[in-house]
Amino acid sequence: NFLNPNNFEMSHSVNMSYSAFGGNGIALSTYTNSMMFHFTENLNLEIDASAVASPYSSFGEEHQKSIGGIYLTRAQLNYKISDNSNICFLKVGLF
Repeated sequence: NFLNPNNFEMSHSVNMSYSAFGGNGIALSTYTNSMMFHFTENLNLEIDASAVASPYSSFGEEHQKSIGGIYLTRAQLNYKISDNSNICFLKVGLF
């Protein structure tokens, strides 16, 4: 029952942006895979993993390479104590 696929949820998002400032510009694309696993009715784990890339940067190729990578951007453990209260253990920005 622990490895039941019905206890697993997954969603995806894509974000693309371009910023210009001070005569410079940078393009950034991010793909995020959000996953949730229900251990029990009252306990679940949420994780966001993101792949980041910069297809263009006026700051140079080295700057583009330093931005790109795969990041664990959120990890959150949720426990529902009762109908009116819950505990959330959250770690944001795990690079």
